[in-house]
Amino acid sequence: MGLGGSTRAGDAGQLGAPERDKVLNVDIRAFGGDRRFLLENFLDRAHTIILGDARSYVLVRQGRRAAQIGPLVASSDSEGRELLEMALVSVSSPVILDVLDAGAGLHPVLTKHGFEPFRTFERMVLDRADLPGIPSSVMVAAGPEFG
Repeated sequence: MGLGGSTRAGDAGQLGAPERDKVLNVDIRAFGGDRRFLLENFLDRAHTIILGDARSYVLVRQGRRAAQIGPLVASSDSEGRELLEMALVSVSSPVILDVLDAGAGLHPVLTKHGFEPFRTFERMVLDRADLPGIPSSVMVAAGPEFG
């Protein structure tokens, strides 16, 4: 993966503008909307880890009781599984992630690491027959409250 494989946003100061722009552009295309305000907030938090390149990325951020993995945006199941494995190795605390339908290819990794489903949710869109962006590439949500 590009971006040097891993950048610890909180430990290394800030992601440089080119790296942030790459992640934000990947997210805008995949999600179908500009979540710059949200992702920049995540990236500015201490101990946030970003893994990926100009096609795919995952964020890992520390919560009060668990690490949150997401969003995870990948152009293929194999890239998604690779990013998820790297993200899981990067944390030692309990982990929460919200896998979307497009993340079905991640299930072997999750099963291997002992994850079990415990909640479901749906992404809702007003006045549209389909989701914006490239829904097949958004495998893990930032969280149900963020999309």
